[in-house]
Amino acid sequence: MTHAERLYSEWSALRASEKGLHALDIAHKLSVTEGEMLASACGKTEGPVRARRLRGSPKDIFPRLPALGTVKTVTRNPNAVIEVTGTYDDVAFFGTMGQSVSSVDLRIFASRYGQTFASREETSRGVSESLQFFDVYGRAVHKLFLKEGSSHEAYEALVRALLSDDQSPAMEVEPEPPATLARPDAEVDVSALRDAWSKMTDTHELHGLLRRHDVSRTQALRLVGHQFSEPVAPGLFTALLHEAARRETDVMVFVGNPCMIQ
Repeated sequence: MTHAERLYSEWSALRASEKGLHALDIAHKLSVTEGEMLASACGKTEGPVRARRLRGSPKDIFPRLPALGTVKTVTRNPNAVIEVTGTYDDVAFFGTMGQSVSSVDLRIFASRYGQTFASREETSRGVSESLQFFDVYGRAVHKLFLKEGSSHEAYEALVRALLSDDQSPAMEVEPEPPATLARPDAEVDVSALRDAWSKMTDTHELHGLLRRHDVSRTQALRLVGHQFSEPVAPGLFTALLHEAARRETDVMVFVGNPCMIQ
């Protein structure tokens, strides 16, 4: 039995024995990345999960996504998951950076992607079909799931058009780099940082501002001062969301990873 066959068998067994586990939880139990785990389903014509590897980068794939209609999208990082049901629209790329400006509102960093798979999974609620995007480290950075009103015809047309010649049940992943440490506060030109912050007119400008001033997000929030940023107790965020829901107050929430901000 090959490594991929063993991985697929162990994955299938865990899915059957421990109902309700998310794919990431199973991958952790098997000591592999989620990308490696899904890749083990490539080439399968039967079984609980089947996968097809797609070729191309997000610049090839995302412009085709508006044709799918309404889908459920998921973007995650180790601390948060955001799920949005909506449509991709106004998809455009500017070099390696892209966007979807619609009910599925994304900023896409294409240079950091690894591989994409079309997945078919048998669940207790029926068959689930999805596109799943992974970075070069095998981490899932974005997923979309077809819903009842989605265009299955457009989905199959997309998969056929971008189907890779490589349907081997393996994914080569790079080791994750060590976490980078923020620059010491004393090296930051705090006055220039505050001045740039005061001139922002759109929240989407923050990513570029942090890069230009070579500061981390939390470091910048700490340094700009009370005029622009106020520390609060960690548990307040959950309370804020519940209160916003109770009052039916519209809020915007960003969840990001190195490849995607939604």
